[in-house]
Amino acid sequence: MVIGVGLSELVNMIMQQSAAQSENGMSVFKDPTVDLSYVFVSTAILIIAGVIAGYMPARRAVKIKPIEAMREE
Repeated sequence: MVIGVGLSELVNMIMQQSAAQSENGMSVFKDPTVDLSYVFVSTAILIIAGVIAGYMPARRAVKIKPIEAMREE
């Protein structure tokens, strides 16, 4: 948690400095746009990560017999 707070403060400081150096101030936040290719790539990465995260435990669970799983609980 401490590392997360420290990282967020660091990012905040960097963003404030970059906004101060920009001639328009914080123009990035006035008209936020994202290229459509970034949306597709991000979605693909999240889908792949979700499939991997679900596949690994499911594969392990298939190897366990139901009686043994019930006995362990």
